Amino acid sequence: FFFESHPHTMAVAKQVSQHLTEGSDDRLHLSKAGLNKYHVAPKVEPASTIQRAYCTCSPPSPAGFEACEQLLPTLQPGHLDSAQAAMDDIRARLVKGMGLAGRDVEVVLHPSGTDAEYIPLLYAVQRAEALGCSRVVNVIAAAGEVGSHTATAAGGKHISNFRPMGGTCVLNEPVEGFNTNNIKVVEVMPRGDTGGIVPNYDAAMESAVNAAEEEMSGAFYILHAALSKTGLFMPSHGAMEAMMERLKGRYVLVFDACQMRVSAEEMNWYMDRGAIILVTGSKFFGAPGFCGAVVCPKAVTQEFATNAHVPEGLSSYLTKSDVSTAMTKLRDSLTENGPNIGLALRWTCALTEMEEYNTHKAEYEPKMSTWVRGVRDQVAQYAPYLELQPDEGQEDDAHMGGWNTTIGIRMNGQGTTLNLNDLKRVHVLLRKDLSGELPPSATQEEREAVKKKCFIGQPVWLGTHGVLRIALGAPVTRCWGSEEGMAQCLKDDNYILHKWALVTKYFKELSC
Repeated sequence: FFFESHPHTMAVAKQVSQHLTEGSDDRLHLSKAGLNKYHVAPKVEPASTIQRAYCTCSPPSPAGFEACEQLLPTLQPGHLDSAQAAMDDIRARLVKGMGLAGRDVEVVLHPSGTDAEYIPLLYAVQRAEALGCSRVVNVIAAAGEVGSHTATAAGGKHISNFRPMGGTCVLNEPVEGFNTNNIKVVEVMPRGDTGGIVPNYDAAMESAVNAAEEEMSGAFYILHAALSKTGLFMPSHGAMEAMMERLKGRYVLVFDACQMRVSAEEMNWYMDRGAIILVTGSKFFGAPGFCGAVVCPKAVTQEFATNAHVPEGLSSYLTKSDVSTAMTKLRDSLTENGPNIGLALRWTCALTEMEEYNTHKAEYEPKMSTWVRGVRDQVAQYAPYLELQPDEGQEDDAHMGGWNTTIGIRMNGQGTTLNLNDLKRVHVLLRKDLSGELPPSATQEEREAVKKKCFIGQPVWLGTHGVLRIALGAPVTRCWGSEEGMAQCLKDDNYILHKWALVTKYFKELSC
């Protein structure tokens, strides 16, 4: 389903929508209703739709979709030179957009932020072999609040029953060529049974490494740090340095920055220490899911330039054009030329919004505190149906703009705390016009308040309860150039909260 010469504009749009569902896993497969796993269609939503799902999966922005319509005719499937040129341009724009143009880094584009875990794993396997280490231990920070199936990918296993480049596989079975018997995944959970943050998370991380060392002395470690789905940075810089000191060169750092709401200072702290950075374009920058990338420091680039024992199964995730030409051995070991057209289009959506945001970044970031305070203050108006998740790192210099722009909200449905399946149901209901589905007792005012489609972040389960999330994204900030724009933005947020409270109020009467 490729571009043909001089098609009608509508035909191009149809092809863009089709390609946006391709080149990743089954989370993008469409239902009979034309929606993916997150109930999102691969097309621009009407202007009346209110979007605050910029921590999960979003439809393309108008500007992003238009950029895809311009790019698609230039992509030539199977032609390595044109594919490489297109993906090289995406890599260069990403490095510039992240403010890393002065850094000695190279980028591998990946179908998602989850399968991007294969790159640091491959590097660790090779370094373990070179150093004579017994095995690889992959330590996952903020486990349960990072990408779905992160631990699966970190163990060298398939994250779906479908391969991004076509064909099927078996979820949780090894990616062909990875010796999963020599890979141990250690997950360090951020919360206790009651949903509160572990009192001394740094100690828990260090204890996990110490325990692994006692069990498997001499292993090579992948030490993750992460910005979680609820906006937590874990572990601290001090804890990372303590673990680095203990392991004496038998490690690689990985910073999971997939939410992309990270300050330049935080990103630079990890870059200065040779970390691999995992990013996506489908969270803060509002691209359709999914588009991942691995930003690799010089040492990783050099390893993949000269020594890449690439598992054959990796060719079902990556094409040659997804990999920087500086990584000669890794690139040459892959079988498909590419490009992954769906991945190219999804990154184009993200970069369109990233570049627009960066143009006004100095103006917008100081306003994030106004937005966060405004939304949090409004939640209180909808008690007892809605309740803020307790303040956890609301203000933190590590956050973009110094504020946590992912706001977790609990629900109390008719006197009971809703379970995870209930929250998933609410997530779907908010995306519908419910004016005709409220019970006869509902007022006309209430029916008007549930008409608009509202996109918010999917549920995160925290032990005894879950939260749904309102998450800021770059496309939202486009209106922040005036006081009126910010006021309208907060008015839209209030609409979401009002509808959300009514869904909670009438939860038992509503059906999906």
